[in-house]
Amino acid sequence: GAAVLSAWAGWSVRGGWCVVTGASGGIGLEVARGLLQEGASVVLACRDEEKAAKALEQLASAAAAGGGAVEAAQLDVSDTRSVHAFVKSWRESRRLLRVLVNNAGVMGQLPEMRMPFAKNTFPYHFGEDAFERMVEYDPALSINHLGPFLLTHELFLAEGGAAVEANARVVNVASDAHARGEVNFEGGRLVTTQRWSRRLGRFHDDWYKAYARSKLCNMLMTVVFNKRMFEAGRSNCALAASPGRCKTDLQRHIDQHRSGVLGALAPLTSRFQSAEEGAKTVVWACCGAELCADGPKMTHYLEGMKEGWAAEDAGDLENGERLWDWSRKVMGIDFEFSAGVSAATHPAELMEVRDPQTGLFFEPRATEQGSGDNSYTPVDWNALDAEEEKEGMVDTTLRR
Repeated sequence: GAAVLSAWAGWSVRGGWCVVTGASGGIGLEVARGLLQEGASVVLACRDEEKAAKALEQLASAAAAGGGAVEAAQLDVSDTRSVHAFVKSWRESRRLLRVLVNNAGVMGQLPEMRMPFAKNTFPYHFGEDAFERMVEYDPALSINHLGPFLLTHELFLAEGGAAVEANARVVNVASDAHARGEVNFEGGRLVTTQRWSRRLGRFHDDWYKAYARSKLCNMLMTVVFNKRMFEAGRSNCALAASPGRCKTDLQRHIDQHRSGVLGALAPLTSRFQSAEEGAKTVVWACCGAELCADGPKMTHYLEGMKEGWAAEDAGDLENGERLWDWSRKVMGIDFEFSAGVSAATHPAELMEVRDPQTGLFFEPRATEQGSGDNSYTPVDWNALDAEEEKEGMVDTTLRR
C-alpha cells in the first residue's frame, strides 16, 4: 500500500511523454503548450494532419524552452482503425506514457442517421460495426466517450501489457454540462429519448442533451477507472478537468439557423475566457503531484483551478459499471485490468473509494462479495442477444 501511494512522491511531467488528443487548436493546443513549458515531451494526436503540422510550428519555441520534444501523430477517435494504428505505433516506439489527455471532442454535430422512434436503445445490435453505427446515430457519445474509452483501454489495460508508466495518469477533459446529462439503461442497452420536431418531421435528439450525456459518461468513467485501478493494485489514476466556458471551435458544428440558442447567447460568448485560461485547470490535472497522492480518497473533478462539485449522477457507481460494461461491448474490448501489486497490500484504511458528489467512501470489495448497495451483476450479453433475437427485437441479419 505504501508503494502505491509513494508512487506519487515527487511526481512531475518533466522528462516524460504526454499524449494530447485534439491538440491542433483550442484547449488541446494550449494544454500541449502548458505541458511543454513544464518540461514534458508531447505527442499531438490529431485527426487533421495539416492542422497538426501548423500546431507543431506554433509549439516549437515552447518545446525548446522547456527542454522537451513535440511530435504529431494521426489519430481519429471516431475510427477504431485509427485508434488501433496509433496504439500500435506507440507500442513500437517503446516509449512509456506518463499522461494521456482525452481532449478531442465535438458539440452540436448532427447524426447521419435519423432516430426512428421517440425512445431508442443503442446500439441496435452488437457486432463488428456497432461503433460505426453509434457514430452515425450519436456523434457526441461516440467521439467524446467511446473513442477515448477505447484509446484508454488499449494504452493502459491491453493484454500485451500497459504502454504506460507505473504511475501514469489519465486526464479527461470534462464540462459542467455533465450535470444536465442522463445515462439510462434498459436490458443492458443505452436508452435515449427523442422529441418530435414538426419542422424536421421526425424525432431527434437535442444537440446539447447529447453533449451533456457524453460529458456525464466522461465523469462516470473517471470514477470507475480509479475504482478498478485501485482494486487491481495499480498506481494509475484518472482525473476529470473542466476548462470552463472558453472561446474555441468546439461549437463549429452548430448551425445558428438550426439553433436559436446559440444566437441568443452570442452576446455572452464574448465574455468567455480564452483557451489559454481554460487550459490551466487541465494542465494542473496533468502536473499536480498532490492530486493523486491520497490514493482512492483523491478528488476526481477539477474546475476553475480548484476541486469541483460533481453532479449526483456522476457518483452513481452502479450506473458507471453498467456504462463501463456497455462501452466495452460496443467497442469489442475483451480484455480487462491486469493487476500490478496485489490489492491485498493496500492498508485497510484505504480500502474504500470516494463518491465525488457526497464525499462518502465505500468498500470496493463489497462488489466481489455481492453484498451491500454497491453490488453489481454484469450483463450476460450472450443470453441477452439470444433473447432479443428470439423475440424479433433486432434484425439478426445485421450480425452476420
